[in-house]
Amino acid sequence: AEGVKETVTVRPGETLVVDFGQNHAGVPSFTVEGPRGAELAVKFVEMLNDEGGLRSRGCDGPGGTPYVTALRGTTAHVRYVSDGTRRLYRPANTFFGYRYAAFTVTDPMTLSGIRAHVVTSVRRDTGRIVTGDKSVNRLISNCVWGMYSNYLSIPTDCPQRNERLGWTGDTQVFSRTACYAADAKGFLSKWLDDLCDFQREDGAYPDLAPIGSWDKKYCWYGITGWADAGIIVPYNLWQMYGDLEPVRRHWKSMLRYADFLEKNRGPADCFGDWLAF
Repeated sequence: AEGVKETVTVRPGETLVVDFGQNHAGVPSFTVEGPRGAELAVKFVEMLNDEGGLRSRGCDGPGGTPYVTALRGTTAHVRYVSDGTRRLYRPANTFFGYRYAAFTVTDPMTLSGIRAHVVTSVRRDTGRIVTGDKSVNRLISNCVWGMYSNYLSIPTDCPQRNERLGWTGDTQVFSRTACYAADAKGFLSKWLDDLCDFQREDGAYPDLAPIGSWDKKYCWYGITGWADAGIIVPYNLWQMYGDLEPVRRHWKSMLRYADFLEKNRGPADCFGDWLAF
Protein backbone atom coordinates (compact mmCIF):
# COMPACT_ATOMS: atom_id res chain seq x y z
CA ALA A 1 0.00 0.00 0.00
CA GLU A 2 1.30 3.43 -0.92
CA GLY A 3 1.22 5.70 2.10
CA VAL A 4 2.93 8.92 1.04
CA LYS A 5 4.23 9.31 -2.53
CA GLU A 6 5.65 12.79 -2.29
CA THR A 7 8.65 13.94 -0.27
CA VAL A 8 7.81 15.20 3.22
CA THR A 9 10.09 17.02 5.63
CA VAL A 10 9.47 16.26 9.31
CA ARG A 11 10.86 18.57 11.97
CA PRO A 12 11.42 18.14 15.72
CA GLY A 13 8.16 18.56 17.61
CA GLU A 14 6.09 17.38 14.64
CA THR A 15 4.53 13.95 14.05
CA LEU A 16 3.75 12.59 10.60
CA VAL A 17 0.90 10.06 10.87
CA VAL A 18 0.45 7.87 7.79
CA ASP A 19 -2.79 5.95 7.22
CA PHE A 20 -2.30 2.89 4.99
CA GLY A 21 -6.05 2.32 4.83
CA GLN A 22 -6.05 -1.30 5.99
CA ASN A 23 -5.09 -3.03 9.20
CA HIS A 24 -2.52 -5.73 8.37
CA ALA A 25 0.60 -7.59 9.42
CA GLY A 26 3.49 -6.20 7.48
CA VAL A 27 6.70 -4.22 7.27
CA PRO A 28 7.21 -0.61 6.17
CA SER A 29 9.66 0.81 3.71
CA PHE A 30 10.65 4.42 3.10
CA THR A 31 13.49 6.54 1.82
CA VAL A 32 14.99 8.79 4.49
CA GLU A 33 17.64 11.49 4.55
CA GLY A 34 18.93 13.62 7.39
CA PRO A 35 22.08 14.88 9.12
CA ARG A 36 24.48 12.31 10.51
CA GLY A 37 23.37 11.11 13.95
CA ALA A 38 19.77 12.27 13.50
CA GLU A 39 17.24 9.79 14.82
CA LEU A 40 13.91 8.79 13.28
CA ALA A 41 11.36 6.96 15.44
CA VAL A 42 8.37 5.16 13.94
CA LYS A 43 5.47 3.79 15.97
CA PHE A 44 3.01 1.27 14.50
CA VAL A 45 -0.57 1.05 15.75
CA GLU A 46 -3.91 -0.34 14.67
CA MET A 47 -5.94 2.75 15.55
CA LEU A 48 -5.75 6.40 16.54
CA ASN A 49 -7.24 8.14 19.53
CA ASP A 50 -10.59 9.75 18.71
CA GLU A 51 -13.22 12.14 20.07
CA GLY A 52 -10.67 14.68 21.21
CA GLY A 53 -8.79 12.06 23.21
CA LEU A 54 -11.50 11.60 25.81
CA ARG A 55 -10.36 9.32 28.62
CA SER A 56 -13.98 8.26 29.10
CA ARG A 57 -13.75 6.59 25.67
CA GLY A 58 -10.54 4.79 26.62
CA CYS A 59 -8.20 7.08 24.71
CA ASP A 60 -4.59 7.32 25.89
CA GLY A 61 -3.70 10.61 24.17
CA PRO A 62 -5.04 13.56 22.16
CA GLY A 63 -7.33 12.89 19.22
CA GLY A 64 -5.45 11.74 16.12
CA THR A 65 -2.43 10.44 18.03
CA PRO A 66 -1.40 6.75 18.03
CA TYR A 67 -3.39 4.56 20.44
CA VAL A 68 -0.66 2.47 22.11
CA THR A 69 -2.47 0.88 25.08
CA ALA A 70 -3.43 -2.13 22.95
CA LEU A 71 0.25 -2.91 22.39
CA ARG A 72 0.61 -3.72 26.09
CA GLY A 73 4.20 -4.69 26.87
CA THR A 74 5.63 -4.50 23.37
CA THR A 75 7.32 -1.42 21.96
CA ALA A 76 6.47 -2.07 18.25
CA HIS A 77 8.66 0.66 16.84
CA VAL A 78 11.57 1.41 14.55
CA ARG A 79 14.54 3.54 15.64
CA TYR A 80 16.64 4.66 12.68
CA VAL A 81 19.91 6.58 13.10
CA SER A 82 21.04 8.44 9.99
CA ASP A 83 24.57 8.17 8.61
CA GLY A 84 24.06 11.43 6.74
CA THR A 85 23.17 9.84 3.38
CA ARG A 86 19.89 9.18 1.60
CA ARG A 87 18.84 5.58 2.13
CA LEU A 88 15.97 3.19 1.49
CA TYR A 89 15.01 1.49 4.74
CA ARG A 90 13.01 -1.70 5.18
CA PRO A 91 13.34 -3.91 8.29
CA ALA A 92 14.23 -7.50 7.45
CA ASN A 93 13.88 -9.39 10.73
CA THR A 94 10.56 -8.31 12.20
CA PHE A 95 6.99 -7.39 11.33
CA PHE A 96 4.26 -5.23 12.83
CA GLY A 97 0.48 -5.32 13.14
CA TYR A 98 -0.77 -1.89 12.08
CA ARG A 99 -2.76 0.46 9.93
CA TYR A 100 -1.05 3.67 11.01
CA ALA A 101 2.61 4.66 11.29
CA ALA A 102 3.71 7.73 13.26
CA PHE A 103 7.07 9.33 12.39
CA THR A 104 8.99 11.67 14.74
CA VAL A 105 12.55 13.01 14.48
CA THR A 106 15.32 14.60 16.55
CA ASP A 107 16.46 16.75 13.59
CA PRO A 108 14.82 17.78 10.30
CA MET A 109 14.62 14.72 8.04
CA THR A 110 13.03 14.12 4.64
CA LEU A 111 10.91 11.06 3.88
CA SER A 112 9.54 9.75 0.61
CA GLY A 113 8.07 6.58 -0.87
CA ILE A 114 6.46 5.50 2.40
CA ARG A 115 4.91 2.08 1.77
CA ALA A 116 3.48 -0.87 3.69
CA HIS A 117 4.22 -4.43 2.57
CA VAL A 118 1.74 -7.11 3.69
CA VAL A 119 3.26 -10.36 4.97
CA THR A 120 1.22 -13.55 5.36
CA SER A 121 1.45 -17.31 4.95
CA VAL A 122 -1.87 -17.37 3.07
CA ARG A 123 -0.82 -18.18 -0.49
CA ARG A 124 -4.19 -18.46 -2.22
CA ASP A 125 -7.75 -17.25 -1.58
CA THR A 126 -10.37 -19.91 -2.35
CA GLY A 127 -13.70 -18.36 -1.37
CA ARG A 128 -15.41 -15.05 -0.69
CA ILE A 129 -18.95 -13.96 0.04
CA VAL A 130 -20.34 -10.67 -1.30
CA THR A 131 -23.71 -9.37 -0.11
CA GLY A 132 -25.86 -6.32 -0.84
CA ASP A 133 -25.00 -4.83 2.56
CA LYS A 134 -21.80 -2.79 2.79
CA SER A 135 -21.50 -3.33 6.53
CA VAL A 136 -21.68 -7.12 6.14
CA ASN A 137 -19.13 -6.98 3.33
CA ARG A 138 -16.84 -4.95 5.58
CA LEU A 139 -17.23 -7.57 8.34
CA ILE A 140 -16.34 -10.35 5.90
CA SER A 141 -13.32 -8.38 4.71
CA ASN A 142 -12.22 -7.85 8.31
CA CYS A 143 -12.38 -11.61 8.92
CA VAL A 144 -10.27 -12.32 5.83
CA TRP A 145 -7.71 -9.66 6.69
CA GLY A 146 -7.62 -10.97 10.24
CA MET A 147 -6.67 -14.34 8.76
CA TYR A 148 -3.95 -12.78 6.59
CA SER A 149 -2.51 -11.03 9.64
CA ASN A 150 -2.64 -14.00 12.00
CA TYR A 151 -1.75 -16.79 9.58
CA LEU A 152 1.94 -15.93 9.47
CA SER A 153 4.20 -18.94 10.15
CA ILE A 154 1.81 -20.06 12.91
CA PRO A 155 -1.89 -19.28 13.57
CA THR A 156 -1.55 -16.49 16.12
CA ASP A 157 -4.09 -14.63 18.22
CA CYS A 158 -2.88 -11.15 17.21
CA PRO A 159 -0.09 -9.58 15.15
CA GLN A 160 0.41 -6.33 17.05
CA ARG A 161 0.99 -6.78 20.79
CA ASN A 162 3.20 -8.81 23.13
CA GLU A 163 1.70 -12.24 22.37
CA ARG A 164 1.62 -13.41 18.75
CA LEU A 165 1.20 -16.94 20.10
CA GLY A 166 -0.34 -20.02 18.51
CA TRP A 167 -3.34 -20.26 20.82
CA THR A 168 -5.18 -23.53 20.28
CA GLY A 169 -8.58 -22.05 21.16
CA ASP A 170 -8.30 -19.30 18.55
CA THR A 171 -7.08 -21.83 16.00
CA GLN A 172 -9.82 -24.41 16.42
CA VAL A 173 -12.65 -21.87 16.37
CA PHE A 174 -11.43 -20.22 13.15
CA SER A 175 -10.04 -23.24 11.30
CA ARG A 176 -13.18 -24.07 9.32
CA THR A 177 -13.69 -20.44 8.31
CA ALA A 178 -10.07 -20.36 7.16
CA CYS A 179 -10.64 -23.41 4.97
CA TYR A 180 -13.56 -21.68 3.25
CA ALA A 181 -11.58 -18.50 2.64
CA ALA A 182 -8.14 -19.87 1.73
CA ASP A 183 -6.06 -22.89 0.89
CA ALA A 184 -5.23 -23.49 4.56
CA LYS A 185 -4.65 -27.25 4.49
CA GLY A 186 -0.86 -27.17 4.42
CA PHE A 187 -0.62 -24.34 6.93
CA LEU A 188 -2.88 -25.99 9.51
CA SER A 189 -1.38 -29.45 8.91
CA LYS A 190 2.06 -28.07 9.70
CA TRP A 191 0.70 -26.45 12.87
CA LEU A 192 -0.80 -29.79 13.97
CA ASP A 193 2.72 -31.22 13.89
CA ASP A 194 3.75 -28.40 16.24
CA LEU A 195 0.82 -29.20 18.52
CA CYS A 196 1.69 -32.90 18.67
CA ASP A 197 5.33 -32.09 19.39
CA PHE A 198 4.21 -30.45 22.63
CA GLN A 199 1.52 -32.95 23.66
CA ARG A 200 2.07 -34.09 27.23
CA GLU A 201 2.82 -37.71 28.08
CA ASP A 202 -0.63 -38.15 29.63
CA GLY A 203 -2.23 -37.08 26.33
CA ALA A 204 -3.16 -33.50 27.22
CA TYR A 205 -2.61 -30.87 24.54
CA PRO A 206 -1.26 -27.41 25.49
CA ASP A 207 -3.28 -24.21 25.14
CA LEU A 208 -0.75 -22.88 22.64
CA ALA A 209 1.75 -24.29 20.17
CA PRO A 210 4.60 -24.12 19.45
CA ILE A 211 5.98 -23.30 22.89
CA GLY A 212 9.14 -21.23 23.24
CA SER A 213 11.01 -20.46 26.44
CA TRP A 214 9.19 -17.10 26.82
CA ASP A 215 5.78 -18.71 26.16
CA LYS A 216 5.92 -21.18 29.04
CA LYS A 217 4.35 -18.74 31.49
CA TYR A 218 1.18 -18.85 29.37
CA CYS A 219 1.15 -22.61 28.89
CA TRP A 220 -1.56 -24.78 30.44
CA TYR A 221 -2.58 -28.28 29.42
CA GLY A 222 -5.93 -29.95 28.85
CA ILE A 223 -7.95 -26.72 28.86
CA THR A 224 -11.48 -27.25 27.52
CA GLY A 225 -12.05 -25.32 24.29
CA TRP A 226 -8.32 -24.98 23.70
CA ALA A 227 -6.79 -28.45 23.93
CA ASP A 228 -9.74 -29.76 21.88
CA ALA A 229 -7.99 -28.28 18.83
CA GLY A 230 -6.01 -31.52 18.65
CA ILE A 231 -9.19 -33.30 17.55
CA ILE A 232 -11.24 -30.46 16.03
CA VAL A 233 -8.62 -29.20 13.55
CA PRO A 234 -7.85 -32.61 11.98
CA TYR A 235 -11.61 -33.25 11.77
CA ASN A 236 -12.24 -29.89 10.09
CA LEU A 237 -9.45 -30.51 7.57
CA TRP A 238 -11.01 -33.88 6.72
CA GLN A 239 -14.48 -32.38 6.36
CA MET A 240 -13.36 -29.37 4.33
CA TYR A 241 -10.87 -31.03 1.98
CA GLY A 242 -12.21 -34.59 1.84
CA ASP A 243 -8.79 -35.94 2.78
CA LEU A 244 -8.40 -38.37 5.67
CA GLU A 245 -4.63 -37.92 5.85
CA PRO A 246 -4.69 -35.32 8.68
CA VAL A 247 -6.82 -37.71 10.76
CA ARG A 248 -4.66 -40.74 9.94
CA ARG A 249 -1.47 -38.83 10.69
CA HIS A 250 -2.66 -37.66 14.10
CA TRP A 251 -4.96 -40.55 15.04
CA LYS A 252 -2.78 -41.94 17.83
CA SER A 253 -2.30 -38.47 19.23
CA MET A 254 -6.06 -37.86 19.14
CA LEU A 255 -6.73 -41.13 20.97
CA ARG A 256 -4.26 -40.19 23.68
CA TYR A 257 -6.14 -36.94 24.27
CA ALA A 258 -9.49 -38.77 24.30
CA ASP A 259 -8.05 -41.13 26.95
CA PHE A 260 -6.92 -38.11 28.95
CA LEU A 261 -10.48 -36.76 28.88
CA GLU A 262 -11.88 -40.10 30.04
CA LYS A 263 -9.55 -40.09 33.03
CA ASN A 264 -9.91 -36.41 33.90
CA ARG A 265 -13.58 -35.52 33.66
CA GLY A 266 -14.83 -32.35 35.30
CA PRO A 267 -15.34 -28.61 34.69
CA ALA A 268 -12.27 -27.39 36.61
CA ASP A 269 -9.86 -27.00 33.71
CA CYS A 270 -11.43 -24.32 31.53
CA PHE A 271 -10.88 -20.60 31.04
CA GLY A 272 -14.53 -20.00 30.18
CA ASP A 273 -14.22 -16.33 29.37
CA TRP A 274 -13.03 -15.93 25.75
CA LEU A 275 -14.63 -18.88 23.98
CA ALA A 276 -17.84 -20.81 24.66
CA PHE A 277 -16.48 -24.30 25.36
